[in-house]
Amino acid sequence: MNSFSELAFAYDEPPFSADFRSDIEDFIVAEDLGFELCGEGEHLCLQIEKRGENTHWVAENIARQLGIKVLDVSYCGKKDRYAITSQWFSAYLPKREVEPALLHKLGSLNPDGTCASTKLLNHSRHKKKLRRGEHEGNDFRIRLRNISAKARLDIDPRLQNIRDLGVPNYFGEQRFGREGNNLQLFDDMFVSKKAKLRRNQKSMLLSAARSHLFNLVLSARVRDGSWRSVETGPLWGRGELSGTEIEKHYETNALLAWQQWRDALEHVGLFQERRQLVLLPRSLQWQWAAEDILDVAFSLSSGEFATVVLREIVSLNNVQHLT
Repeated sequence: MNSFSELAFAYDEPPFSADFRSDIEDFIVAEDLGFELCGEGEHLCLQIEKRGENTHWVAENIARQLGIKVLDVSYCGKKDRYAITSQWFSAYLPKREVEPALLHKLGSLNPDGTCASTKLLNHSRHKKKLRRGEHEGNDFRIRLRNISAKARLDIDPRLQNIRDLGVPNYFGEQRFGREGNNLQLFDDMFVSKKAKLRRNQKSMLLSAARSHLFNLVLSARVRDGSWRSVETGPLWGRGELSGTEIEKHYETNALLAWQQWRDALEHVGLFQERRQLVLLPRSLQWQWAAEDILDVAFSLSSGEFATVVLREIVSLNNVQHLT
């Protein structure tokens, strides 16, 4: 059901391809909290670098090492598994100090007891737990390999356009699960109701459905060239669409075929929200490390997706999905 590959391109579909994340060091992400930890409080915050591990696995191991519940460990957002990433975790530890030896163990988690796949970069106390989406954004350093020698004349102007004009602020493919499975599950559980909702799935599936409808509206605007002239698009729910009557008509018309999905999202109690249509990567830089290797660096705000930027540069081979 996932139609991410069919979404319109702002600068036409790239005619050249590149290998993406063929090595774990080709995708490096550093989380930017955007605020200072206060240095005191009931929560121990840990900045951890992980290699080849998913965020939930790290959270589980922090809980196990500290002897607390997994629910007492929180983080701002998931980070890709097949990458080198750094992010902050908070653990609820009121009236308890953590010995240096235990801190060392927290920075040397590993799946098999032999080779550590994490490293503790920093730690501090804080008065509040870290919550999803609370961080300001992420800094990316990405290497794209095996690019055709002819591609540079096409890619450099694309990067200049992206730097100056931005890209469509689509939700990334990983939001929808492998092969769009989250969208099919939403349809099965909330529309056709031929399957029962499993525990802890509701939020994920509702988010996937809203993201899909937003992408469809944005894609329609990219196709007709209006995506930069209107600031926001709909995250579907109850209530009136904002904007002019023309904009309301446009958005409703773009989703005529999705009336059942719209009804389902309204029925569960979600309310209309808005999302920016244009994603403008901050501090976008690039250099050719070799004739067939391109290094790209940029920063994105929380809720923005690096793959949405990359898809406007080249067609990506060997994409590793978020796990």
